[in-house]
Amino acid sequence: AALSAEERQRHSGFAYANDRLRYLVTRLLVRHALSNYVPLRPGDWQFSDSGFGKPCVANSHPDAVGLEFSISHSTQTVVLAVARG
Repeated sequence: AALSAEERQRHSGFAYANDRLRYLVTRLLVRHALSNYVPLRPGDWQFSDSGFGKPCVANSHPDAVGLEFSISHSTQTVVLAVARG
């Protein structure tokens, strides 16, 4: 329920279960982690493309301004870094 319609569509488009699971874990991790920094529910986060293929926060909430994140993953590990400014 926390995923956007676009994320749900992309999730269902993966051919392999492992890829679907990694995508789901990554998206939910980002949404829940960001909600620890800003009083928004995980499902209320909005993202846009940075122009370099990297997602970035698109919410207009004052506490979300300057909040950045980076994701890296392998077949069995997902790493998330969150920074402000």
